[in-house]
Amino acid sequence: MSRPRWMRGALPRAACALVLGIACVRLPAQEPVQARTGHPRLLVNAGGREALGRRLGADSEMRALYESIRTRVQPYVDRHRTDPAWIVSRLQMYWQTHSTRVYIRNGIYDHADGSAPAPTVRFNGTRDANTQYATPNLEDVKPYMGEGDRLWLQNKAEPGRPWEWAPQARTGRIAEAINERIGALARDAAFLYWYTRDESYAKFAYDIFDTYMTGIYYREAPIDAATGQPDTLGGLQTFEVIQDDGLAIMAETYDFLHDYAARRAGARRALHEDAFRKWADVIIANGVPWNNWNLIEASYLLHVAAVLDPDASYADKRGAGYYLRAVLDGNGPRQWSLQRLLDFGYDPQTGIWNESPAYSINVGNDFMQCLDILDEVFGIDLLPRMPVLPRVARALPQYLLPNGKTVGFGDTRYEVVRTAMIERLVAHAQRHGHADMAAQWSALLAAVRGAGDRALSGMDGFHTLFALLQSAPVPAPTGPTSVTAYQTPTLFAPNVSWLIQRSGFLEPGADDHAMVISEVGSSGNHAHANGIAMELYAQGLSLAPEGGKGSGYERKDHAEYYAQFPVHDHRVVRGELGIVFRVILALVA
Repeated sequence: MSRPRWMRGALPRAACALVLGIACVRLPAQEPVQARTGHPRLLVNAGGREALGRRLGADSEMRALYESIRTRVQPYVDRHRTDPAWIVSRLQMYWQTHSTRVYIRNGIYDHADGSAPAPTVRFNGTRDANTQYATPNLEDVKPYMGEGDRLWLQNKAEPGRPWEWAPQARTGRIAEAINERIGALARDAAFLYWYTRDESYAKFAYDIFDTYMTGIYYREAPIDAATGQPDTLGGLQTFEVIQDDGLAIMAETYDFLHDYAARRAGARRALHEDAFRKWADVIIANGVPWNNWNLIEASYLLHVAAVLDPDASYADKRGAGYYLRAVLDGNGPRQWSLQRLLDFGYDPQTGIWNESPAYSINVGNDFMQCLDILDEVFGIDLLPRMPVLPRVARALPQYLLPNGKTVGFGDTRYEVVRTAMIERLVAHAQRHGHADMAAQWSALLAAVRGAGDRALSGMDGFHTLFALLQSAPVPAPTGPTSVTAYQTPTLFAPNVSWLIQRSGFLEPGADDHAMVISEVGSSGNHAHANGIAMELYAQGLSLAPEGGKGSGYERKDHAEYYAQFPVHDHRVVRGELGIVFRVILALVA
C-alpha cells in the first residue's frame, strides 16, 4: 500500500501505530518525541500527575495558577452536589424547541426549526460581537433561558441598564460567551478530577459535557435564509467556524475526563464521539483555506483527532487518522494542508505573512501551536520540513517601531508583539535536545520582551500551567538580546507590498530620535482600498498613523470609512500629499 506524501519517512512508529495502525519508518536525523498514549494526552501525558505534583510543590508560579483554577471552580462544584441542575440550566440551549436547523441572513440570526429528542445548542445572535446588551454573570443567567428566541439581558444603551427580554438576533455572541464560560468550568473541573481523583469534579464536568455534546450531536450547520443553501462559513454554534472555541474546550474536557466518561456514559460514548466528528466535518466543509482561518480550523481538527480512537474503531473509518490526514495532507476546497498553506502565505525570503500585521504576527504562533500538538501528541515533528518558520520568528521585530509597537497598516491596531511563537520554539528545541538552538531562541525572546512596555505571551492561565509543566527553564541567551539586532534599515515584503525604512534606530535614545517610514500597497489580505498608505514615525510618536479597522468588520464605520481612501495618510484629495511632505521636511530640519 502506497503511503500518503506526508508520511514518507516522517512518522515515528508510535504515532503510526496510535493513529493509523500501520508501520512506518523513522527519520534517522533525530530521535523523535514519542507519541502519547492513553488519556489525557492533549495538554499532558497520562503519567503527568506525579510530575505536576512535584512541580506544584516547588514552583510558586505554577502553584498560584493551580490555586486560581481550583478557587474559580470550587463554588460551582460544591453547589452541584445538592443542585445539579443549576449550572446545566445556564447553558444556552434550545431548551423548549429542541431546534436542529438554524437559518441566518446577512450575518444575523433569522430563526430555527426542526425538533430533536433532546435540547440542542443555541446559535449566536450575530456574526459581529458588538451588541447593546451585556453578557451576564452566570449567577444572573435565567435557568433554561431562551423561549421564543429571546434572552433575559441588561440593555447597556438605556439609563440604569435595565433587564429586558432581548431578541436573539440583537444579542451578538452572548450565547457563545456564556457556553464557553460554562465549558471552561467543566474543563477545569475535569482537570482537577484527573489530578485529585475527586469524583465530585468529574460529575460536575460530565453533566455539562454530556448536555452540551448531546446538543451538538443533534444540530446541523447553519443555512442561509436568503438562498436556502448551507452557509459556507458557519460552525455549529457560531457564524464563523474559527469562533467555535467550544470544540477545543470540550475536547480538553473529554481528554481529562476520559476514564470517568467511559464508565458513566455507556452507550452514550458513541454519541459524544459522533458529535466531535460532526463538529470536525463542518469545520472541514466550511471556512477559508488560504489565510489564518485554515490554521485555527487545523488546531480544532487536531484536538478532535487527539481524543478519538484509531480509524478502525469506527464503522466509517473516520477516527483519529482521518482528521489528522485532513490537517497534514488535506487538499479540499476549504481545508488545506499545513504545508500548502505555509507555501502559499509566507514570503520565503523575508518570513513575512501575506496579511496585515495584526494577523501576521499571530499566524506564526498558530502554526507552532499545530506543530506542537503534532509533535507532543502524535510524535510527528514537522518543523524540520518548514524552514521558513524560524525565519518568521526572527522577522517579528521587523514589524516594530522604535517605541515597541507594531506598524499599523491594513486592519491593524498598534500593539506589542506576542511572544508565544518564540516561547514554543524554545520549548521545541529543548524537547528535541537542541540546547544551542534553545539558547538562541532565548535571546530573541529576551529582545522582543524588552522591546515593548509589556510582554504578551498569548496564553491564558490554564494553558500556561501546562506550558510551564512541559517546559524546562528558559536557558541563558546566546546571541543578541536587543530587538534592533533583528531589524534592518530597509525591508521590502512583496507579498504584502510593504516597504519599511528606518534611520537612527541603532542609536542611543532611538525611541525619541529614530525616524521610520512605512509604505504599503494593496497586496495581501486585510489590506485597505487605496493601496497607497503611509505611516510616519519620529520624535517618539506615530505622526501619520494608520486608522486600523474601526469598531468591527460588520460595522458601518469599517465599510464606509476605515477600509476606504479617506482614512489613509496620503490622499487623493488635492493638497494633502504636500502637507505630509512638509511634515517630513520639518522633522529632518
